[in-house]
Amino acid sequence: MTRFLALALVIAACSHGHPSAQAASIGAYSISVGGLADCRTAGSGGLNCDGHTYSQALTVISDVVGGGYVRTDLKWNEAAFQSNPGDLFKKYDAFVSAVSADGLRWMPSLHLVVTGGGSYACPSSWPLWESQVRTIAAHYRSLGVTQFEIWNEPNTKTGNGAGASGSNACPQQGGKMAPQEASNILLYGAMGLNGAGADVGLPITAVGMGFGTVDLAYLNSMNALDSVTSRVSGISVHVYPTAPPTSPSGSNACGVPSASYNPRKVTALGDLRCWLNSHGGSSEPILLSEGGYAGEGDTTCMIGDFSETDQATRNKTMIDTINTNNRSTSPWNVAFFSTYGVFDADNPSCSKTQDYAPIHHDGTRKPWYTTYQTITH
Repeated sequence: MTRFLALALVIAACSHGHPSAQAASIGAYSISVGGLADCRTAGSGGLNCDGHTYSQALTVISDVVGGGYVRTDLKWNEAAFQSNPGDLFKKYDAFVSAVSADGLRWMPSLHLVVTGGGSYACPSSWPLWESQVRTIAAHYRSLGVTQFEIWNEPNTKTGNGAGASGSNACPQQGGKMAPQEASNILLYGAMGLNGAGADVGLPITAVGMGFGTVDLAYLNSMNALDSVTSRVSGISVHVYPTAPPTSPSGSNACGVPSASYNPRKVTALGDLRCWLNSHGGSSEPILLSEGGYAGEGDTTCMIGDFSETDQATRNKTMIDTINTNNRSTSPWNVAFFSTYGVFDADNPSCSKTQDYAPIHHDGTRKPWYTTYQTITH
């Protein structure tokens, strides 16, 4: 989905991400809390978050969930970066400083955009994508950034790059980025991150690809081309459920979707764990980097938009369900829970309505604010 600002809870995980030739280890996660902010760029001078300054957003994150990770787009235009990389660094360097000052850590989500921003774009060449990722990651690793997410939602209209043209157009397949394109983005992106780590002599962790749902069929298509788990130390996904948190996903068996399989259900995370275990990723955590239930009762704009009270109840049950399965004999090993948005858009236009946040645009707190704060403190 279109990403603005989110909060994350680091949930109990039962094992480590593993070191490999492609990516450094994520490391162990314990029960602790963390903030995750998804900001969008505003002009050439800096960033804003849902119409608020990132300083305002980071203050809210610290109040709700304390310290942890901050996840934002780190997006750039390929040609503009080639001609003047300093513009990109100027935009994000101040943000990194503010994040560090708040005791948080940054996890940038790397992707390209068309000229002028907006729609996603695909690399015009794989060596250039690798080189630009390497340059950017080396710069920010030297500033203390250790973990990078490669792309966001290649399997949805948000990140499939359908809005690009010419050499930056993304091949499409069934309304998604073609699996071969996504596989190459992951491969060469991971190579760029490895190269950056070597350049600065420090380990870098790669995660990917912020899949828009627990899309096992898409993962199977990518994996048939190149091993997904060999390129990253964690799989990041988004789950925006409409069904109750404990509702079965509908899979036939471990990681095998049936005709009724629902990739938007919380329990689909168990199917993803099964898939990872059988594809060389048994030690890799799942990062739920976006998700949760919407809460304003505005069903004319959003399917499954519950009342504000139900939002708090369902999100708590979602977290409880994940934690229970993390501690089971067959642990899911979900390392993050992220509720999408710090500030709701509160926009009467359905196309711009985002109701996942714990707080209204004007700063009025929703029940989910207090519930989330209680869970994480």
